[in-house]
Amino acid sequence: MANVLLVDDDGSVLLTLAIALRRYGHTVTVACDGNQALLHLKRHQFAYLVSDIRMPGMSGIELASRARRLAHPPRVILTSAYSNVQLREGIVDAFLQKPIDTERLNAILSTDPDAGMNNGAARAVENQTQATETAGPEARVTPQERRPSTGRPGPAFRIQAVPS
Repeated sequence: MANVLLVDDDGSVLLTLAIALRRYGHTVTVACDGNQALLHLKRHQFAYLVSDIRMPGMSGIELASRARRLAHPPRVILTSAYSNVQLREGIVDAFLQKPIDTERLNAILSTDPDAGMNNGAARAVENQTQATETAGPEARVTPQERRPSTGRPGPAFRIQAVPS
């Protein structure tokens, strides 16, 4: 199974996905923001980076771009609750719209990361989403989109990853 770094500023999403992926047998490390994720990426090697796009501070898109520059970059899967996200070609290997179907995510994570994402499971995810359109040099989320929240930014609670 895969070694996964899971990043989301919503603590309930992070916890739910981490539990589900661990039940599938994956090794999961969690981070609640892009800066914490970068520290994990510099210290450990991951097969996959699964990150929300919209987060305070560093966006998932910026995190993906920085992860791509590492000596051993992980495959990148970005997630968002918004369907009109535009992604620059080549920055991600797959996109999943929230709420995330954990069976579909598991199908992607169960593929060999060295084989590339052109297999059936990853292509099915890419083809079933309406959100992957090529944009200019940067990915954009339109201004009318708002993150569903309780009115407070960030997670309702913080999950700290235990270094392995």
